[in-house]
Amino acid sequence: MGRPLIWGETDCASLARASLRICFGEEVLGELPVWHTKRGALRTLKLHDPSAVLEKLGAERRGMGFARGGDIVVLPPDPSGGVSLGVWVDGGCLMVSEEDGVRMIRAPDVSSEGVVYSLWEIARG
Repeated sequence: MGRPLIWGETDCASLARASLRICFGEEVLGELPVWHTKRGALRTLKLHDPSAVLEKLGAERRGMGFARGGDIVVLPPDPSGGVSLGVWVDGGCLMVSEEDGVRMIRAPDVSSEGVVYSLWEIARG
């Protein structure tokens, strides 16, 4: 928390990727390239739609009311059309990365249009 935005480390997709690595105990998105710039991140997310990638992993789609710690939330596109992801944290918070860095937002501040993807059943396999 409070870390600055660093592309490939603390951007929203990198945080989601790290969360999945923790959940599974290994890298599960090895086929996706790693980026180091905003342009690289946008190019990768355009070629590899996050919802499709999560569904390919077998993620269970859930409503916001059923989110659990570690779930990945795909938020509606930002005004520029870019994808936004967050990691659900117990206690009704979502960890997100924005231009000013990594921060937590409370559940009421999260758009009800976001889609929650849970991989708990698969990770516990």
